[in-house]
Amino acid sequence: MTLFRREELRLAVVCGLCAGLAALAPIPDGYYMPMAVVAVMAGSYGGSYRLGLQRLQGTLLGAAILLVCQAGLTVPLPLALALALLLTRLLGGLLGLEVGYKVAGFVVVMGWLVHDTNLSSWLPLRLFWTCLGILIGLLALQLFWPSRAIAIRHRACGRLLVQVAAELRQQAGRLDDADPPLEAPMLTPQERRAAHRRDLTALMELRRTLGEAVTELGPNPEAQALLPFWRQLDGCLSLLLGSLDSLRNLRPPLRALPILDRVHRAESELLRAVADRLSLWVEVLPHVRKLDRVVDATGAALASPLAPQLERLRAEEADLFSRPIPELGATRERQIAERLMLCHQAAGAVERMEQRWRELDP
Repeated sequence: MTLFRREELRLAVVCGLCAGLAALAPIPDGYYMPMAVVAVMAGSYGGSYRLGLQRLQGTLLGAAILLVCQAGLTVPLPLALALALLLTRLLGGLLGLEVGYKVAGFVVVMGWLVHDTNLSSWLPLRLFWTCLGILIGLLALQLFWPSRAIAIRHRACGRLLVQVAAELRQQAGRLDDADPPLEAPMLTPQERRAAHRRDLTALMELRRTLGEAVTELGPNPEAQALLPFWRQLDGCLSLLLGSLDSLRNLRPPLRALPILDRVHRAESELLRAVADRLSLWVEVLPHVRKLDRVVDATGAALASPLAPQLERLRAEEADLFSRPIPELGATRERQIAERLMLCHQAAGAVERMEQRWRELDP
């Protein structure tokens, strides 16, 4: 068991160096630099950039409100300070500051109560040390054990892809057991709920990484190929998780008829092929624009990597519904049709995603 993580060690080292530099510097109020480092060094470069920008905006907002209110308000000090803090909160909300308004309030309170006699020197010094602390924090995240939000997002996406691929193989195993009973065992309600919660937790964890990753794309993320790619991949994963959840809720596949056995084996082959494609995505995801190269190396058809499995399933499906099967009944037929639809839905999601992937700019 590790006593501390890499991020904590990095923060301690950088903050200690900044505190030492501030103590040795001939310029006063240097303690604001390590304070800024601690405040902005989040888990990734994108998150730290957002926090640093908020802290800088909050400092400027607090300085402006302090100067205006101190000179313009002639009411008693407690009321004037309360009105200044109220204005800080209102303007912070209008500017969309999530944490920067707290910094602005701190500047207002400290400037009015502690530094009211030397505001002309204190405000520039605070702004200088804050900017320097933000800059050092961002450089540390780039150079000292780099932590990039884009890489973190891709790792989270890879974990979810591995999870979905494993569950698809599990569903395939229920369909092509070598020595199956008349009906494969069905998951209990508790197991289905636990699997559903696990899927939702992984998907929400992935979505939480989007904001910081978008920040790292630069001032115009909509012009970057990665942002629409992430959105498409998020939609694909949502569809796959929905298909999995529906597959888990279906009644077990019936083994009594040979034609059903062939259909189930075709479904199993398709689900395994989808899982194999997801495993391939995990390998090439850190190098987003290399899917064509890897697909070519495997010899799969670029137009439709799942074509053989889909063709076999469609053939078995057409054979199954070409004539009535009284043994099934209407309920069983609906269940079989729903399972077929879900298999096609999972395969279609993967094929559309791969087509979008190949359209990325080289």
